[in-house]
Amino acid sequence: MNHYGQRLDGSVGKSFAYGAMGGLFIVQGNADTRACIRLSGADVIFGGEISEPLRDDLGGLATRANLKGYACEYMTSGRVVILGDPGPWLGAGMTGGVIYQRIQPEFGLTAEAIKRRLAAGTIVEVQPMDEYGVEDVRELLGHYIQVLENNNQAEATENLYPLLANPLVHFVKIAPRLKH
Repeated sequence: MNHYGQRLDGSVGKSFAYGAMGGLFIVQGNADTRACIRLSGADVIFGGEISEPLRDDLGGLATRANLKGYACEYMTSGRVVILGDPGPWLGAGMTGGVIYQRIQPEFGLTAEAIKRRLAAGTIVEVQPMDEYGVEDVRELLGHYIQVLENNNQAEATENLYPLLANPLVHFVKIAPRLKH
């Protein structure tokens, strides 16, 4: 809050949670480039949400994204929940861990749009949610909701309860391809 009692943006700068090996990081807003680079076991929630339809046709995806590019680069383990546009070059060099990405077809944020945001040559893939993913999302969103409510922001949680109730519909899983 500022000195007028107004809540501010809640966004974080470059390389947020760089190499974090444990703990829970909650960001109510957006993140600059390379968020979660070399993430090595921590849990991270990015609460910034899209508010208008995606316009990939304009180019420059990072300028309008909630995460400004290269999110989860070289990630080896951990869990990340992204409620908004993950930005371009997602998962570059990612070898472990999992990203739970919210989809919002009404804004064009679909599994196909997420695939367009993956880094070229990445070994990750966009997958349907599984039972473990549902448990993870419920756990992490539950923490996020609790923090918001404990900080007198119950109104900010209203749109989160439907996500908590049915992660299968609202999220996809992004993880390295299984070796066969």
